[in-house]
Amino acid sequence: MPSLPLEFADLQPFAEQWCLASEPERYEKRLATPMPDLVAFYDAVVPRAEAAMAYCDEFPYPDLPDDARNLLHLL
Repeated sequence: MPSLPLEFADLQPFAEQWCLASEPERYEKRLATPMPDLVAFYDAVVPRAEAAMAYCDEFPYPDLPDDARNLLHLL
């Protein structure tokens, strides 16, 4: 299972399904996910998105640690 930074442990339950490396994979996942599950995901992630992006911005993109890269893919 992809791990997230400890600061974002509250989002860990979504990591296995939503940490997808490519835009086409994320798009397919959104299309295949029932609306109640999408709402639960967005309700959890949207309030944390600004802090998550700020966290990821602490690292140069090519050198993101694995947990930060997973967080970026989750977003």
